[in-house]
Amino acid sequence: MKKLLFLTGLAFTLSSNAQLTQANNAPAPGDTYSMAVTSPSVLSPGASGAGAVWTYTNITLGTTTGFSSAAYSAASYSPSNVLLTNTSSESFYYESTSNYLKSFGGNVIFNTGLGAVPGTITYSAGAFEAVYPMSLSTSSTSAVGGSIVALSNNGTFVGSASTLADATGTLVLPGRTYTNVIRVRLTQSYTVSSALVNGPVDNVVYKYFAAGKKNPVLVISTSTTNLGSPSTQTTVSVDANYLATGINNVNGSSSEVIAYPNPANNQLNIVAAEATSLVISDITGKTILSTNVNNGKSAINTENFVNGVYFYTLYNNNTKLGVGKFTVTH
Repeated sequence: MKKLLFLTGLAFTLSSNAQLTQANNAPAPGDTYSMAVTSPSVLSPGASGAGAVWTYTNITLGTTTGFSSAAYSAASYSPSNVLLTNTSSESFYYESTSNYLKSFGGNVIFNTGLGAVPGTITYSAGAFEAVYPMSLSTSSTSAVGGSIVALSNNGTFVGSASTLADATGTLVLPGRTYTNVIRVRLTQSYTVSSALVNGPVDNVVYKYFAAGKKNPVLVISTSTTNLGSPSTQTTVSVDANYLATGINNVNGSSSEVIAYPNPANNQLNIVAAEATSLVISDITGKTILSTNVNNGKSAINTENFVNGVYFYTLYNNNTKLGVGKFTVTH
């Protein structure tokens, strides 16, 4: 029996030679996705170069953080035009063009020898995160500097930032393998000067991008500081919805359904080419919503849904196609 596959992710693709562009990589208004921390929380980034194979089959998913993008036009982080926020109350400001993606800072959580410290970092000149089109060995380095605020103490920082597409290959995760993956290594090294802390900060972030998703499938981030006392923190996160979930087929047909973001906040998007209608029910089986699916697409407003687990049932006219599950988290 064939299965109706319910896939999560955003409908963007990489070209066959694992190349990143603004269209398939940069955050854009309306984009949403979720990342989950992994256990173990420290993984080796693995090999660089062409034809690499990265195998992480022993990880499990933990706490999930949702991300969403919106247009931005205020002066405080000019010339940023995209704001990326997450459910951990962090915000990241980007200038996105067809030629590059630059970070201009935001409200972040610093991992230091003093513990996790909330603060604000503002770049006077943006730090490159991508240079388009970006394929294996594409790179850029720039001087960076600006202001930093932590624990109500003002300071400055100065240093350098670089981006490098250092590898392409195959990423193996529990239950799923991605081919044609491109990995981008982001490196920032700078020195902080403030009344509270003074010292070097080194951040190295590896982002693994796969066809079908604008957001990275896997992120390995290591931060080394000497602010107050020496500290090295490594965190790993994976796309929270990377697994394809098979369900029992009702009519014997094969189709692909994309449901994102999951967990949903204010909106769930469902793409199902064969569907003409759907019904959403809660965990007790009570029908919450019945609606048509137009041209294979439906946007469900979930802002008034109570936090919890819900099910959607897809139909083609009066024929039941299958059932999928999603979570609402505000």
